[in-house]
Amino acid sequence: MALAFLRKSVSFYDRWTRCCEIIAQGDEPEEISGLLERDANLSSERNSKGDTLLHIAVLYGRIQTMSILAQHCDIDATDRYGDSPLNWAVLYTPESKKLECIMFLIYHGAKMDLGERTPLASAVIKGDTALVELFVAKGSNVIAKSHYGGRSLTAREIAIDKGYSNIASILQFSEQKRCDSNDPCSPKSLAKASRPERCERI
Repeated sequence: MALAFLRKSVSFYDRWTRCCEIIAQGDEPEEISGLLERDANLSSERNSKGDTLLHIAVLYGRIQTMSILAQHCDIDATDRYGDSPLNWAVLYTPESKKLECIMFLIYHGAKMDLGERTPLASAVIKGDTALVELFVAKGSNVIAKSHYGGRSLTAREIAIDKGYSNIASILQFSEQKRCDSNDPCSPKSLAKASRPERCERI
């Protein structure tokens, strides 16, 4: 679709809506880039639910469009429910594009422990063991609390509540590793401290 279709008299909201339509129809980074050149404010504007254009691109798994928007949008902007684009990727991106979107956002510095419910907690709620392992490996805070069922729970507590014993075990192991690394009196830390330093001959 040619950008000439858009007239200068089109209101800002119509241009923002037009961006959403373009994203919904396909991955057209050139058109989105052209619209952003016409009006840089589009990158920071939101709809009534607090969604940014980056949220919308993540929703449809438009990787090329995301690469343009990541240069202009706040990659950690949250909607009115406290969900960042990374959390949207876990919750809403089509399965065929989910992992690619998540890795893209993490690579571009998206925070993994942001919002009312962390992406790790969302992965637990969905019962996605592979994503749980990914977020743990990437350094997600396993003891961060998230809102779930009117309560404030860790990802492991959510896994227990959902009956996901395998995920709960993975998170319990990760919690223990975190405690061991932070506690100088833990058995592992004491064992490491008691190990003699190797002397190098000069």
